[in-house]
Amino acid sequence: MHEDLRLGGAQVVGVSPQSAASHRAFATRYQLPFPLLVDQNKRVARAYDALLPFGIGLRRVTYLINQQQIIAEALEANLNVGEHLDWLQAFAKKAKLSE
Repeated sequence: MHEDLRLGGAQVVGVSPQSAASHRAFATRYQLPFPLLVDQNKRVARAYDALLPFGIGLRRVTYLINQQQIIAEALEANLNVGEHLDWLQAFAKKAKLSE
């Protein structure tokens, strides 16, 4: 799916406050072909309204940010990772059809 997203013009990046070592282990375990960025101070999470109330955790949100650096679409599905994958697959399919 990553290749389909890339061919559709998307750049995939993961962001979370876990350590770089944690990111490396996760990326290796799941063979991720995209970078994971450390948001240690949760600045990105705060800017994208991804913090849960009282800062006790993070929302699981996938954003599609357009060429003008504006959020074009977003999906929040905290408990269902599969929903994010389905949503991205639909985007990749749509992007592929519009080439």
